[in-house]
Amino acid sequence: MEARTACLDMEVQTKKKCTKCGIEKRFEEFYRDAYSKLGIVGKCRDCWSHVSGSWRRKNREKIATKRRLQVVKRREALRSQHLKSKYGLTVPVWTAMVAAQSGKCRVCGKVGTGNRNSQNLFVDHCHNTLRIRGLVCHQCNLKLDSDQLAVHRLASSIRYHFEATGAHESLIKEISESLNELGKLYYAAANTPAQHSVAIQEALALCTESEREEFGVLQANLRARSDRLRARKETIADIVTALPKTDLKLSKAEIRELAENIAARYPARRK
Repeated sequence: MEARTACLDMEVQTKKKCTKCGIEKRFEEFYRDAYSKLGIVGKCRDCWSHVSGSWRRKNREKIATKRRLQVVKRREALRSQHLKSKYGLTVPVWTAMVAAQSGKCRVCGKVGTGNRNSQNLFVDHCHNTLRIRGLVCHQCNLKLDSDQLAVHRLASSIRYHFEATGAHESLIKEISESLNELGKLYYAAANTPAQHSVAIQEALALCTESEREEFGVLQANLRARSDRLRARKETIADIVTALPKTDLKLSKAEIRELAENIAARYPARRK
């Protein structure tokens, strides 16, 4: 009977004395605590605010340092995720590439400006073969927008300078033929898969065995994902081509046949 009366008193109780200021206040003026007897903390909200505010004023430098570390950690996590998802590149390999290039651009040899020199180097890669070619500065990265355009601009620039000097037509023709042969050799080398560039080879030489294995796995996954996306685009292109131009209504048998063709050409994605 006494235990039941005590339980009823606890249910009816709506006020509690603060352990800090000693003032009796309602439960709404306390923070919740699931592990306490009454489900609230000992100190009221006003006392908690006073204590936490005074602690923050005394430890401003500590709080600022912690926040700076959190920003740096978040930035590093985002950079690591970006390198892995877009280039199949790990942070240790990227750091080794920066060290192998001495923090300089692979094309012009200039060091990045600002306090974070290595952060101003961008990953240059081939969009067709996904081969990583090196780290370049912002200006060179804009100029190397595509392989075909870069080689075409180089050939046109050399031909233009020779024409401006008043060279003989036979010499200009010979230079043009040499540039065309050079372009063919470049395209043949650029489209050769499964061979790392010199920049990657230099970086992998500075990495450990586990870091090289992780890099190989990421590169394989990136190529597999690229092949799946390319197969999906080809399938969609074939479907659009196969659809009638005038009437887009398909029967159930045609829809079923179309779905079977898609399933046969594009396998299910791995979980």
